[in-house]
Amino acid sequence: MEISVDVTPHGIPVIGPLIMLAVMIAVVAEVVVRGTGSRLEFIAPVGFLIICAGIMAALLWLAISGCLVAAAGLGVSKYLRWRR
Repeated sequence: MEISVDVTPHGIPVIGPLIMLAVMIAVVAEVVVRGTGSRLEFIAPVGFLIICAGIMAALLWLAISGCLVAAAGLGVSKYLRWRR
């Protein structure tokens, strides 16, 4: 069964955004279940949204900036947990 046969209007396989959506859901669920209660922990899912927007718009600089935002969010989340 090929899921990636269907593509978006830009020619991007559908499986990529679906995997990114699953990763975003997992990160948000982890923040809600094991988080410290700080709103700064939601920076990582915002970074993943920026990555998806960069992929869909075919803008490399936007995808890279999303990676930086997601990495910063994951780092802040880990720091807040270790500090607790």
